[in-house]
Amino acid sequence: MNTFIIGCGGVGGFFGGLLAKAGKKVTFVTRKEECRIIKKNGLRVKSAVGNFTIKSLSVLNDIRAIKNPDLILVTVKSYDLEGVAKKLSSVVTGKTIVITFQNGIDNDLTIQKHVKGSKVYPGIAYIVASKTSPGVIEQISGARKLIFGDRKKPENEGLNEAASFLRGAGIDAECSQNISLHLWKKYIFIIPYAGMTSICRSPIGTIMADSTASSLYRKCLEEAAAVARAMGVHFSKTVIHDTLSYVRKHDPSSKSSMLVDIENGRRTEIETLHGTLVRLAKQNGIPVPVNSLIYSAVKLWGGRGKKS
Repeated sequence: MNTFIIGCGGVGGFFGGLLAKAGKKVTFVTRKEECRIIKKNGLRVKSAVGNFTIKSLSVLNDIRAIKNPDLILVTVKSYDLEGVAKKLSSVVTGKTIVITFQNGIDNDLTIQKHVKGSKVYPGIAYIVASKTSPGVIEQISGARKLIFGDRKKPENEGLNEAASFLRGAGIDAECSQNISLHLWKKYIFIIPYAGMTSICRSPIGTIMADSTASSLYRKCLEEAAAVARAMGVHFSKTVIHDTLSYVRKHDPSSKSSMLVDIENGRRTEIETLHGTLVRLAKQNGIPVPVNSLIYSAVKLWGGRGKKS
């Protein structure tokens, strides 16, 4: 499949790097300066499962230069999605599959507004990875998995083919028959993970080792799950326990991408994450005091950021 990765951060850089390492036809689309650096130095990936460098890569600095795409993986931050979607409308064809990989529950709908009638689907990336400098990706621990699916029907031949293609590059890829549930499970996981690491300015291990902070973490998670249930999401009875167990398996030094963005003076996804939760909670009459505090605090510290 002729594949294009839009964005070369932790998600796009890591999984796109695996595609390139496996010899798949893949092109990165990123900002002009980063494009220049990757063309010069290649892409370096430091991973818990091994380090590698890809020297010769196909890289573009303009989405509108994409030609004959079979598969497009959109891995930019949610606040950049609107601009990406407008440019995508001129390059997708009837055969193109577009999968979005942002935190949140409805990012695929943003693209669908501009790319009408196309095959646009939501995806989830389970990975703790970050871009330490242009063209350098670090993934220290945790899962390395992509899940995606069709909101309207459980079986989708094109997405099954995409999953098989990705698995051929050693990527743990799953085409889900219930992608909406997966989106919400990831959402209620990331809400406390991003929120608590950000307001505590601490890695996950420090938070979970402290009785007060870990209690707030659980409360934050419970609030998110309550909102999801009010929206009609049917979680298992053990979802809180299961989510906390998954968090405790992370490397204690792991930080959320939101905390990394705050530390580096970059814009955060606070509106997509906690802003959305607070608004949905208000609409459904669900009190979310911990998440309201996180939303207000992070907006002041890092909602606007110094860099894009």
